[in-house]
Amino acid sequence: MARGLISALLLAALAIAPVQAREVALVVANSQYEATTRLPNPPSDAKLVGQALRDAGFDEVIEVSDVDFDSFRKALRDFGKKSRGADTALIYYAGHGIEGKGENWLVPTNAKLASASDLAYEAIELELALDALHGAKLRIALIDACRDNPFARNWEAATRSMPQGLAAVERDSMLVIFAAAPGQQALDGAGDNSPFAQSLAKRLVELEPVQMLSGMVRDDVLDMTGKEQRPFISGSVGGKKLYLTREQQQSVAKAARSIAAPLAAAAGIDEAAVDKALDKEGWKAAKSIGTREAFETYIEIFPNGIFRKFAELEIKKL
Repeated sequence: MARGLISALLLAALAIAPVQAREVALVVANSQYEATTRLPNPPSDAKLVGQALRDAGFDEVIEVSDVDFDSFRKALRDFGKKSRGADTALIYYAGHGIEGKGENWLVPTNAKLASASDLAYEAIELELALDALHGAKLRIALIDACRDNPFARNWEAATRSMPQGLAAVERDSMLVIFAAAPGQQALDGAGDNSPFAQSLAKRLVELEPVQMLSGMVRDDVLDMTGKEQRPFISGSVGGKKLYLTREQQQSVAKAARSIAAPLAAAAGIDEAAVDKALDKEGWKAAKSIGTREAFETYIEIFPNGIFRKFAELEIKKL
């Protein structure tokens, strides 16, 4: 029974998902708007989330601030190239975001938006930002932009813009988390950081599957705002457990090994037998996954493993 539990723990640790090998993020903070309200929080929110992504193990975190229309589009185009072939690509946006004509728009700092018809020429459609993630295996967008629409007061009443919040989007194989539900305004909080950014900074570094992220952030923000603000989750990333970074994946695998060893010892299995059993199950798990990252993880967990040479040969083949 103890051997079965050991095997199950290690297999779960290695077979959760192919280990993430390259992770890139784009963090955008728009604060100094030329034609409307300045937002005080985006710079500090972006700094907080950017550091959390680095702490989580992201290989590259690109931070841009106060981008105008052309600079915003260029940042997305360049990031789209970086995300191509990446294991994880993530965008975090903090700034003005509005809904107009049934679409969501991220607002560059030089937008004037005298009318809703100007959106297509002066704002960035959210779909364009999401398209920049498409080359990656795991795609995540975090939109901290559900604030008042300061432009709407000058627009014709007939436009379909919403004075507060953003509209829901439909995306598959991608996780999109809005700071607030459709039609709801996101709060900046009492300090330097919004409740949404505070929760992200806390949760991005935790060793939890990506599928847990949205629920944990939702609960955090509801608690911090007295249930006045409810983050909205759109899209999905499937049922197989995924982790943001390779670093987090490996930490989970090592934790499983540290749990299995004392359990085996308590069951009267000597240390050498434990190591041999763990090694064997680790190799079986790596073989069942069959990716370069899985074999690399096996070597990291078992640097002196019986099957190390075979793992190195498999890596060369791949």
